Amino acid sequence: CGCNWPLSKGFQCDFTSCFRSAMFCCCADDKQGADVVSVDVTGYPEGAPVAPEPEEPKKVEPPLPAPVDLAGPRTFETSLVKDGILGITLDVKASRLSVMKIGGGCFEAHNAKAAPDNRLEKHDFIVSINGKTSQEIMLAEVKWCKDTVTMKIFRPMPFVVKIAKRGKPFGTGLVFHKDSCSMEIKEIRDGALKDHNARAAPDQQVQVGDFILKVNAFETPEQMVEALKTLSEFELTFARPPKA
Repeated sequence: CGCNWPLSKGFQCDFTSCFRSAMFCCCADDKQGADVVSVDVTGYPEGAPVAPEPEEPKKVEPPLPAPVDLAGPRTFETSLVKDGILGITLDVKASRLSVMKIGGGCFEAHNAKAAPDNRLEKHDFIVSINGKTSQEIMLAEVKWCKDTVTMKIFRPMPFVVKIAKRGKPFGTGLVFHKDSCSMEIKEIRDGALKDHNARAAPDQQVQVGDFILKVNAFETPEQMVEALKTLSEFELTFARPPKA
């Protein structure tokens, strides 16, 4: 038809499209003295085929991401650029580092703008820092690292156990510091806790290595130890750290 549509874009001329508003020049050999006539075609010629309107491509919605169970337990990584103090206090136990406090530094600023599933929280366990898993080296990374800090975090799912002593001692060996926010169970002896485990369902049994977060509403070690000694019944909140 003499049209100049770009065929490389997939257009196939069927004459109909070209008839819409084109100016056609019907030419004869000038040597024969023929006239040159311009024809203005402003509509469809009678009987000309009509091209169908192209269909809108169907939009394919991307699948929704799987929901994150914020209750845990779960493991995730979080990173930030250290441009000042990190602003976290870590509780150093026999086998784990746990977060005692967050405030006044890079992690407080990070938490303010991070998604809920990527924030650092009290009682989180630090699995690694910049790929290091040794407690001593992780603590050095917290203190001396000057660039990006990447932490692998384990968030436990706390569980609650009700225990009645029935005249027996609680029966545990505990590890904690004066300013700790939890107490680690290092030994289970004869006593109320061992009796509880003997009759409790598996998901309610307490293990060596579990952390006591609260005794009733008490959260400091001094308060929790006193409650375990003096109360005959109590409700304990535990957290289980990740497996080594």
